[in-house]
Amino acid sequence: TPTEATYVIRGFGNGSYNPGIEPSVAVFIDGVYRSSMQAQIADLPAIERIEVLRGPQSTLFGKNATAGVINVVTKKPSFDESGYVSSSIGSNNMKKFKYYKTGPLDESKAFSFYANIHKADGHSKNVITGNTSNNRDRFSIRGEMLFDLANDASLRLTIDYDEYDEICCAVGSANYGTANQVAAQLGGGIIPNDPFTEKVFFEFDPVTTGDNSGISLYYTKENDGITLESITSIRNSYNKNVQDVDFDAAPIVNPSPLSKDLDAVTQEFRVFSTDNEKVNWLVGGYYYQEDMVFNESIYFGPLWRTYVEAFLPPGTISGISAALGVPDNSLFAAGQGGTESATQDNTTSSIFAQLDIKLTDKLSAIIGASYMEDKKTVSYNQINTD
Repeated sequence: TPTEATYVIRGFGNGSYNPGIEPSVAVFIDGVYRSSMQAQIADLPAIERIEVLRGPQSTLFGKNATAGVINVVTKKPSFDESGYVSSSIGSNNMKKFKYYKTGPLDESKAFSFYANIHKADGHSKNVITGNTSNNRDRFSIRGEMLFDLANDASLRLTIDYDEYDEICCAVGSANYGTANQVAAQLGGGIIPNDPFTEKVFFEFDPVTTGDNSGISLYYTKENDGITLESITSIRNSYNKNVQDVDFDAAPIVNPSPLSKDLDAVTQEFRVFSTDNEKVNWLVGGYYYQEDMVFNESIYFGPLWRTYVEAFLPPGTISGISAALGVPDNSLFAAGQGGTESATQDNTTSSIFAQLDIKLTDKLSAIIGASYMEDKKTVSYNQINTD
């Protein structure tokens, strides 16, 4: 699905398919940590810069990013009025609209507003349903206020919301093996050994929907070459997928829903020097609380038993049923399967510091230290009706 991509820096990174594992490449947007791809999927306005920081960054950011950080910084609301309207059309019936406006409300307050709509037909065709896959249907909105406070202090308030409702994702056959051949005999319709095919044979269109929302407060105060920052955020992210997990036209596995709901609160403090000629330093503290609810189901389709029996000697399943004294149709029957429910509460707190020393014009040294406490509380429940 579109929420299961992952970032890799210099060969280091971990998959995002397991919802309980945080990525080793951390993504920050305007100082706020986004723990999963589903929380990073929104379009962003007025990007000021994107920083790619290689290697461990836990002495510069509070979150333990072992492989690196992707730090996205958007432009603050401006006291100079400006804006833009952008409209685009393209192949696959693509339509995109963007609106951005920023300017002053008075001498001490400025605002910005952004809205984005992105729609497009998919580039892959589902031969069975006649619809396209890998389409775009996304909407996002974001509002900001910048308060210019007394004594070289400022407060930035950001509120954002985005949602998506798409048919995704198409897949191709990378290695056509025995299991594919059996599925093909049952009407699967897979194109062998063509991972880049734009034709799929799903018995229904896989759907992925979700939304993200958040509020953040970014306080900054400068005094005599020292800057104090406080970043506070509350975020929610919800995603639901209904996939054809056998990836072919044969009704081997029924529609199998999966959902993940994330609620997160973060608080970070940083104090650092500004543009000293020889030595610069940073000291910070970080708190992170995230609650996750994850649900997943796999339900057998009408041909599941036929599919399984193709790999076993004739009569094996009926023999097992007789040996157990259960009805023959109680094993591998359509509609049976497993449902899983899991929760994970994650609490992280850390203190960190970093020292940058300019030894010569071409040589510098970085010394860093951090102390972190991380706690995960997990529950797991499975019901299997087979």
